Amino acid sequence: MKLMLASSSPYRQALLRDVGLDVSTMGATIDEYSILGETPVETAQKRAMAKARDVSQKKPDYVVIGADQVCYLDDIVMDKPKSDEEWLNRLKLMRGRSHNLSTAVCIVKHTETGESIALTEF
Repeated sequence: MKLMLASSSPYRQALLRDVGLDVSTMGATIDEYSILGETPVETAQKRAMAKARDVSQKKPDYVVIGADQVCYLDDIVMDKPKSDEEWLNRLKLMRGRSHNLSTAVCIVKHTETGESIALTEF
């Protein structure tokens, strides 16, 4: 079985290799920030699935692992800041408060008919 990680993150790749998996990597070409769920947890799930499906379409002979992590405060998703000012405002907002992280994983495999199916979604 050939495994592909739908990520260009060296940390995610190292994590999988550290547990003994021989995994190739390919970053997804999606606008993940345009993908929103009704909750932050659902946002992470939808983004993980979108990444896995995108790479699976390009590499149908692989089992593809997609993952996403969402930071949120008061159910507001806090994606990567686009500027230093946004970064500073976010730090001020988070000062003295707890934030949450939600991680989702989706594993996609192509069937004999060429359709992709989600094997696992957290």
